[in-house]
Formats: sequence, structure tokens, C-alpha cells
Amino acid sequence: MEDSLRKREQGDSSHVREYRLLLRMRNDTIKPELKTMPVFLRLCGSEVGREMVLLLEKDKGERSLMDFIGGGISIKTGVWRFSFGDFLAGFGRGLILALPYERSGLNSSQFISESKSTLPKSAQENRNLRGARADLHLANLGVTFLGSYSLRDAILNPDGSVARLSFSGVHRDSATEAVRNQVGQFLSGVSLRYIKSSIFQGGVCAYSTIFTRSFSPKDSTVSFFGRNLGVGSIYFAINHSSKQLDLEVARSIPGGVAATANINVSEGGIKTRISGTVFQSRFFSPAGRKYNINQVRSRLEVNGNIEYKKGALKLGISGNTYRDYFTDSVPARLLGSFEYNFGVPEIRVRLGRLYRMEMERSRFTDVEALINHRDMLFKLLLRDQYLDYSSGRGILLALAVKKKLNKGELSFNVARFLISGTNMTITVPESGSMRIESSYSSRTSAWRLSLAGGYRWSKFGRLGMKVGVVHHGSLLFDWATQLEAGGIVD
Repeated sequence: MEDSLRKREQGDSSHVREYRLLLRMRNDTIKPELKTMPVFLRLCGSEVGREMVLLLEKDKGERSLMDFIGGGISIKTGVWRFSFGDFLAGFGRGLILALPYERSGLNSSQFISESKSTLPKSAQENRNLRGARADLHLANLGVTFLGSYSLRDAILNPDGSVARLSFSGVHRDSATEAVRNQVGQFLSGVSLRYIKSSIFQGGVCAYSTIFTRSFSPKDSTVSFFGRNLGVGSIYFAINHSSKQLDLEVARSIPGGVAATANINVSEGGIKTRISGTVFQSRFFSPAGRKYNINQVRSRLEVNGNIEYKKGALKLGISGNTYRDYFTDSVPARLLGSFEYNFGVPEIRVRLGRLYRMEMERSRFTDVEALINHRDMLFKLLLRDQYLDYSSGRGILLALAVKKKLNKGELSFNVARFLISGTNMTITVPESGSMRIESSYSSRTSAWRLSLAGGYRWSKFGRLGMKVGVVHHGSLLFDWATQLEAGGIVD
């Protein structure tokens, strides 16, 4: 499964030689039948013009530490850069080629510049590209050639054809082991892009995909059939003063058309962003934002936000929605926020309405108070959430305290969940270290307590740990740790 890190970790190779190791482990007693813990390990090395990455990952309940193993090397020489093994590929707003942490398409800077890494920093199980990539940089012009062969989990029909792909990446028992690496995917393509500073960028991209087994799904006429698939797109972005527009249009053969656009405007203390994507039925893009090629229906996605700030006052409205024409539903999320910094404390109020797929709609109110005093941060949160039509309701009261130390930090979190009815889930954010387990969700009334700490050894490394306990009739424990270590060799 994809690594839980939300932020894309890319860096240059400006140091003469650098090595970094990251090890992350966690466990809990919430599902005691899954006895083995999840583990993620990453080893990186870099020097001027060269880089290497090794990745190991296992999910909870999997037996082998090397359930997923990947990695790659990158070499730059003159105007060329070559990448071998697992590599990243992104283009435009990600309709046909999407980077791992930008599959939502909210980031318009999808081009990987010459100084950025082309190697993955997280496990891309069942979505990785594995093979070779070549980049040519000529002033404002860039050309990328890529070729990949990777195995995909798939559920097969009795005749050996593919019913559908499986993307979970979890192999805990005989049933999930049976779908492992059942179909091979060849992907080859090229992209051409032109970048003129931050004023204009544009390009074209196309690739073809050949599967080693034929797809023959039985459950939908809007799924991919056959072995061969081609995809192409055109992209451009314009930046003018405080305004930005970027647009991508793509087509799959066989299949349909997709288009996405993003508009950013910032004037007079008001920041506005609107982003929308239209997917036509049977638009297939196995390396894009919507990588599933089974049951691909027409769909419209819109999201945006408006923010006004003046002095200590900040007002905002944000939301997202999509329309699935097959079910004629409009799930969405709408959020209004009010923030005012009194100095001490800072008060934040958020009002929102949640639409969660087929689940019942709910409304919520958040009131948050923050106090920063020297090296201490106190955060008090009160949330009231209730369902629109049934009796489900939840109240959350949470306190988080964080203390900065000379070479680290300590955090304490306590929360009380009061939940009645069904279909109600409340999530509490938790202060921690190094982004380890930064939230906790509950569907029942409970007490939650967690402690976290981090320590830094100068430039050598960091260690983060977190321990949590939940009480609702019995005690359930969870813990997580992350170690980063490395050094620079001149």
C-alpha cells in the first residue's frame, strides 16, 4: 500500500555525498487477530548527479518484511538524466500521469524540474512504474521518454482473463495472495514540454499500455475490455501577476475524454481558487489520478475556496463536490471558517456540512482556542456534529499540549468522545512528532489519551515515538515510532 506520508519528499543532490535511512513501525490492539506489525523502511543515497533509493514495506498482518520491495537509481550527465528501477512520472494536472501525493490534482506544478528527484520516496504498490526513464533538458525545452513493466494484483475470471484490478496491496491470507501479480503491465510513452520561467508552461504527452492478460469484466459496460490502451493529453498554464490559469485535456483510446482546469486569483486581500475536472464515461488512465479502469462512469468534480484576511481577522469558505451521473448523487463537503487572533488566545470557528458518499449527511461546528506561550502550545477543541435526518450525534472535547525542547519536543493529548446513534464518526487531530499518527477516529463514546515525543541529533538524525490508549469498556493500545538517520561525507 502507499506510504502514509502526505507530503512529497523531493530534494536535490547538492551535497557531495549523503545517506539517509528512515524506519517506521506501528502497532495496536484494535485488531489483535492481525499479529504482525506494519513496517516501512527507506534508504537513500545521493551525490552530485547521482541518487539511489531502496524501499521495503509490509502492511499489518503480512508475513514477509519484503512484501513490497522497490527502489531505483538516477544518473545525470550533461543535458541528460537517466533513471532505472522504480521511478516517478507526472505531467500537467495528472490526468494521465500523476505523481503519488498529487493524485487530487490540486497542485498545478506537475512538471519535475531538472533539480528534483525522479525516484519514489514511498511505496507505490500496485501503482509503481518500474523500468527506465530518460530526460533531456535543453534551455526551456524538456523531453521525457519512459518505459515500464510492472506486475499488478488482479482478480481473474475462470478462463484466465482479468475481471478487475486490485489496488489494496495487502496480502494477509490465501485469498489476497491468490490475486498477487496476476497481470503484467507494459507502459511506454513520451512527453514534450516548454517552460518559460513562471509565466507560461505547456506540453503534450502520450503513452500506450499493453497488458499480458485480456480484460473481460462481467459487471459493467463502462469498464476496459481487451489488452491495448492508448492515452494522450495537452496541458498549459499561464501566470500573470496575481492570476493563474492551468488546463489539461486528455483522451483515451478506447474510451472517452477528460478535462481539468484550475483558476487562482489573489487581489485586495481576497484569495480565490476554483478547480474542476470532468471525466467522460470510459476514460481510462492506468497511471493517472483515476487509475482504476473498471466501472469508469461520467463524473464531475469541483472544489474551491475563498479566503479574506484583514489584520487579525480571517474569513473563509471552502468546499468540494462531485456528480456521478449513474447514481445522480451530489455528495460534497462545505466548510465556513472564522478566525480572529486576539493575541492570546487565537479563536477559530468553523461551520460545515459533510456529504460522505452513501452515508447520511451531517453538520458540524468547531470552536478552537490556541495559546502560544514561549515554547508551549495549548490547543482546546470543541466539536458538535449531528446527522441531518436520524438521531446520530457526537460531541468531542480535546486538549493538546506541545512543548518545544532544546533538541526535541513533547506532546500530550487527551480527548473525550460522546457519541449516540449509528453512522457517526468523529476524528480528533493529535499533536505528535514527525507526522506519526496525527489523528484518531472513533465511532463510539470513549476516552483517548496519547503521548508523543521527538529527539534530534544535530544533522545526524531524528527519533519520534507515540503511545496511545483508548477506553470504551476495555483498554486498547497503539504505538508508533519513526527513526531517521544519516550523514554527509565530503
